[in-house]
Amino acid sequence: MSDYSIFVVSKGEEIVYEEDDKQFCFEMRLSQAPIQLFAGRYWTDSPPILFYELTEPERQRIIPRLVAYLGAYGDEVDIIWKAFHQA
Repeated sequence: MSDYSIFVVSKGEEIVYEEDDKQFCFEMRLSQAPIQLFAGRYWTDSPPILFYELTEPERQRIIPRLVAYLGAYGDEVDIIWKAFHQA
């Protein structure tokens, strides 16, 4: 199992997942009930900002970890598979 870390930034509007020197940034709405996680795309912290889709193995590994982490805030997590801000 790989080492990873998760943290919320941008006043609860972004969640960052770091694993093996790679960063996955997702839009979220911590102020909503249920919490909304926009899992349809991610970006890295490296300029320029480019959007990517998770591979199936990444999806199966990362999304459950994010949901478990956000569940600690005491609310349900609604996974939304399209991005909040469409490009």
